[in-house]
Amino acid sequence: MAFTLRTMQKTLLLSLLPFLSCKNKTENLQNIIISIQHEVQFADAITTDTVAYKKLKANIAAKIYRKSHFHLIVDSLAPYWYGTPWNFYGTTQLPLYGKIACGYFVTTLVRDAGIPVQRVHLAQQAASKIITTLCKSSSIQSFSNKQKMIDYFTKYPNNTLFIIGLDCHVGFVTKENNKLYFLHSSYVAPAVVKKELLLDAIPINSSKTWMLGLLE
Repeated sequence: MAFTLRTMQKTLLLSLLPFLSCKNKTENLQNIIISIQHEVQFADAITTDTVAYKKLKANIAAKIYRKSHFHLIVDSLAPYWYGTPWNFYGTTQLPLYGKIACGYFVTTLVRDAGIPVQRVHLAQQAASKIITTLCKSSSIQSFSNKQKMIDYFTKYPNNTLFIIGLDCHVGFVTKENNKLYFLHSSYVAPAVVKKELLLDAIPINSSKTWMLGLLE
């Protein structure tokens, strides 16, 4: 990616030169070069992170990392995905490359954490199907009252991970330091993968129903 971006940017720079006035050519050229350098550095950072992510996945698959699914998903895998753009049809398997829908975000991280899952098929199902497939059956609950949904988490300790299904959205809920967070590929502007306080999340507050299950 970085090489392709450098080539495109060099071509763009050369194509712009004839249009720069002589008076401002030096200043404009310097600004363009700085902009290009920043973009190349960003592309290189993405490439580096992608290599690291692939290595992390391989280590998880080889059982080199023996952590709980909570720590694998929340602490190890998810941070690579922050800022990845959301799209209703997004199916990328690599963070920051392409876009990802909410269901694909859940099934991709679950798969990368070493849980056997039909990533594509399950991502295309309703949130309720994702939850009943992946979560401990005795932990699955549905709510039509938000406060009762919040109260549900009190019986669980810190460092627990849940999947939550909303009216038209799905993601993870984490309980950490007695706080609840929503980890998801958000359709709300700026529409990227992010982790936010559960009660600050617009999708949580705009939903009329909530379905929860514990991911062990």
